[in-house]
Amino acid sequence: MSNIASGYASTVPGGQDNTASGSYSFAVGGMAKANHGGSVVIAANVPGSSSDSVRSGGDEQMVLRADGGIYITNTGGLAPYNTSRLINTSSGAYLTTSGVWTDASDRNLKENFTAVDGKGLLEKIAALPITQWNYKVDSDKIKHIGPVAQDFYALFGLGYDDKSISTLNLAGIALIAIQEQEKNSQKQKSEIEQLKAQVSQLQEIVNILLAEREDKQTGENTELGMK
Repeated sequence: MSNIASGYASTVPGGQDNTASGSYSFAVGGMAKANHGGSVVIAANVPGSSSDSVRSGGDEQMVLRADGGIYITNTGGLAPYNTSRLINTSSGAYLTTSGVWTDASDRNLKENFTAVDGKGLLEKIAALPITQWNYKVDSDKIKHIGPVAQDFYALFGLGYDDKSISTLNLAGIALIAIQEQEKNSQKQKSEIEQLKAQVSQLQEIVNILLAEREDKQTGENTELGMK
């Protein structure tokens, strides 16, 4: 099957055209190349259907190629097959082959729907500390902007704990805030239109009073001229 395990303590348990040349490396599937120490390469593709191999890029790396996509589940049953999803899950969430992560949001998966106080939410957003920072595991040149989980959880009480923030909750809060701002905007527009109408009415009254005053002055001047 043209499988080669040439590295020290390396393994190729099966498949075709696989190579485990790194020490303690592992390669399996079709055209998997574990070329680095401690690397693990699994290729779920059929040799011959594709001419390119998948190869490790460095020591102690795990590489998983799945031309038909990866399915992750904690239940039994037939795995759904959808090649437009690189990672598919039984929970309903998935990562597309174009790199878009999509959360599960089916109405049938949810319960206990309650209305949200938009005004109160805006007040909480205003009180939420938002700063620029970097993760300790990254370079300090890699910056991010956002809240920390402890502050977010203390204000909104959303999610599983005070150590993480769901992008779903962030999006939901942003949408509610936009809706509330739109309500405020419409209210302000209505108030402005009312003020414009009042100003217009006052202007009409002023014009009438000025006209009456002018007529009165004209009459008085006429009487003086006759005398």
